[in-house]
Amino acid sequence: MNEVADHFAFTPQYFSYLFKKNMGMTFSDYYSDIRLEKTIKDMLSSDDAILDVVIRNGYEDARPFTRAFKKKYGLLPSQYRKTNSTSRNDTDESQEVNYLSISEDKRLSILSDFFKGDDKSLINSVPINDIKKTEEAVLDCDNIIEYQKNFSNACVGVGRAKELLFKDVQDMLTKAHQEIGFEYVNFHGILSDEMMVVTKDNGKTFYSFALIDKVLDFITSIGMKPVLQLDFMPELLAKYPNSRVFNLEAIISLPKDLSSWADLLTQLLRHLKYKYGHHEVDKWAFTLWNEPDSIQALFNIGTPEEFFEFYKVTYETIKKEIPNPLFGGTPLLMITDRQKDWDRRFLLLCKEHNLLPRYLELHYYDTEFKEDSTRIRGLDCSEVFKKSTTALKDYYDSVSAFLKSIDIDLPLFIGELNATVSHRNYVNDTLLNGDFFIKNYIENYKNFIAFSPWCLTDFIQERALPTTSLFHGGLGLMTINGLTKPSYFSYYFLSGLKSDILGVGENYLATEDDTQIVIVTHNFKKYSEKYRIGERFNVTSTSRYGIYVDNDKLKIHFLIKNIKSPYAIIRKYFINRNEGSVYDEWVKEGAYDNWDANCLKSLAIKSAPGFTQEVVRIENHQLEINTVLDALEFQSISIIWRESIYDQQ
Repeated sequence: MNEVADHFAFTPQYFSYLFKKNMGMTFSDYYSDIRLEKTIKDMLSSDDAILDVVIRNGYEDARPFTRAFKKKYGLLPSQYRKTNSTSRNDTDESQEVNYLSISEDKRLSILSDFFKGDDKSLINSVPINDIKKTEEAVLDCDNIIEYQKNFSNACVGVGRAKELLFKDVQDMLTKAHQEIGFEYVNFHGILSDEMMVVTKDNGKTFYSFALIDKVLDFITSIGMKPVLQLDFMPELLAKYPNSRVFNLEAIISLPKDLSSWADLLTQLLRHLKYKYGHHEVDKWAFTLWNEPDSIQALFNIGTPEEFFEFYKVTYETIKKEIPNPLFGGTPLLMITDRQKDWDRRFLLLCKEHNLLPRYLELHYYDTEFKEDSTRIRGLDCSEVFKKSTTALKDYYDSVSAFLKSIDIDLPLFIGELNATVSHRNYVNDTLLNGDFFIKNYIENYKNFIAFSPWCLTDFIQERALPTTSLFHGGLGLMTINGLTKPSYFSYYFLSGLKSDILGVGENYLATEDDTQIVIVTHNFKKYSEKYRIGERFNVTSTSRYGIYVDNDKLKIHFLIKNIKSPYAIIRKYFINRNEGSVYDEWVKEGAYDNWDANCLKSLAIKSAPGFTQEVVRIENHQLEINTVLDALEFQSISIIWRESIYDQQ
């Protein structure tokens, strides 16, 4: 404690007083808790003797550890280890992570709120290093290497149907559609009881599609189309009405009567065709349920065989009303061995009965869904991330091999995509997520027909919304009140890409049309191994960049050949910690949470993307461009051809 107190220029006595006042515990108890948890993780992930584990974690012998452990957990460490150490080859669903239970360790964030006014070293003080890598890129305007339709803005996710009735969410979706061009919107809960679709009056069951109409009226009014995910189960139709999930308790159950379910769908589809016209409804996409291959604590509602009967009735009912529906089957995870076994049995039934969907929707997060033996079972857990730097590409390869093994070939759509599955992971507000989306688009644009970021906004009610925290680590491209995060601008940059590809490298993708070249670049950095496996002790609300082992800048040198125009305008937009990152601007402004509307507008203006522009003369039909990216920076570079130096429109 003396060393920590000295670091902040406090006396040990004053530091001890302030620590207990702000943390609600003594520094000694806090330190003991951290050491205990680290020792338990070490014990569960190692076959070493408990005494050896205890000593290497700072205890003099096993007795104080045993006393502390028994006091907190009510049993001996040896008993706990025997019960909770498991083989990594286990496929039982109890070894899979319930991602709704992930709870990031926020103890240091409390400390940061206390210290941020006294010690600026805790506030985003991680430096950017010099250039240590240069990437060379040669682009030939006469050599289009491939054609690939830009699908970056095909779809975006919004939590649940009910949330699309909120004006704040509507305004955010309208903005994203106008600026990024998202075509479809994906959401849960169109049939949930909060939409009041199936109700009773005087003992008689009847259907009401009034709130569904409100949602779809809004979506179509702004020029978008829905992905109608047919869930969750209305209580009056549910086989198990007490099986619930989410903050508002959506019912996770098969229908008790398939004919009643089919009747509901028939009446709904006929209503939609009558109201919106079959030419419009034919363009909409449909899926059934959400992640039925997940664990029972999440969305699993039965065996593959039981679910297939539900799926079969649903698909056949849809096809009766819409002859060639854009049906994506059921969104799957397809990650663990247990999930793949479920998926194999289900998809083979679809194939056997000629009921394969037109495309297959998958959900991907950079999170380990397999329970890690280093986790402390029974406790809330920090998120553990995948180790590979090309994890989405690895996932595609795994899914492709799996589908090939059962002789099924379907287009793949990522219906939910994000760097993290947690609604409370501080990196979600930072530059990392923007880099994640751009990096994975560059590496996987050939592999999927579309990505859909999950989700548009932190205004999502899967968990209770925080009262004051402006940047609480939500999944959204926007904050609760509509401020655009770096991840929003990553999709804005990607949406500008053209379909003719001139070149692709580790850190860039270059495209063109008849009037310009558009390039996106990134300088993605992988977090440290300690952060990856769940250590959060160097991440606070105001300091979120100390998790990277590499903060080097990147230089990319572009040589563009065979240019036909005599002049060009070079426009560069960029997002880094000084420009375009609303979180970093918030920290600079004092990291306060209670902002009024005018202050929020000012914050939005100050966090606009950086921008430079220059007009250049083309010499010898070629052009050289050097661009430098800070750690985690990403850019959009447009090279617009002009016939005259005065032609700058």
